[in-house]
This record gives sequence, structure tokens and C-alpha cells, in this order.
Amino acid sequence: MKFEIDGDVLKRCELEEGETTAVVPEGVKAIGEKAFWNRSSLESVVIPEGVTVIGAGAFEDCKNLKSIVIPEGVT
Repeated sequence: MKFEIDGDVLKRCELEEGETTAVVPEGVKAIGEKAFWNRSSLESVVIPEGVTVIGAGAFEDCKNLKSIVIPEGVT
């Protein structure tokens, strides 16, 4: 799994073949717009405490997404 992070904003996530779960790294405060866009193999996402913003369309077209663990305080 590869993350593109700018400061404390996760801009993009790339999954390797066979990966189905994404664990957002500690220290990320925001997930950018369309950060996980079109990750068809993605089934679950774990977002750590400290993330307060999830951008529009962050999980758009993730057709197999079944579970997202979102901490309190996210907008």
C-alpha cells in the first residue's frame, strides 16, 4: 500500500494487488477529496484518532467497501 501525504493530509492511496484493507497512518489529520477513489478491491478502512476531516468523494466508486472505522469528531 502506498500513501501520498502532503503535510498531514492524505491525498491518495494506492493498493497493491490483493490488498483489501487500508489503515490510514497515524499523524494524518485529513483525508483529501477522492483519496481512495475507484479502489475496487478495497473492502475496509481504518481511520485513526486525530483525523477530523474526510473530503468529498473520498471513497467514491469503492464498490466493494463494506466497513469504515471512523473516530468521533470527524466532519
